[in-house]
Amino acid sequence: MNHTALLGSSIENADLREANMTRSRLKRASLKGTKLDGCNLEQSHLVRCNLSGASFVNTNLKNAILTNAIIENTDFTGSVMDDVIGM
Repeated sequence: MNHTALLGSSIENADLREANMTRSRLKRASLKGTKLDGCNLEQSHLVRCNLSGASFVNTNLKNAILTNAIIENTDFTGSVMDDVIGM
């Protein structure tokens, strides 16, 4: 899933654990309740996404952009968040 573009998509309650989504573009996507534990989302854009209830445990979000993302009840435990923009 490297370099994936998901614009306005709904991927709710999906299991995407351990996926390589480096440099992906997720704009206006709904990832409510999705499991993204252990994913590589380095340099990805999650702009205006709904991340409510999603799990990003031990996820690499280095240099990711989360501008205007909804992050209510979202779990970022153990995630690498160096230079994240928009949180």
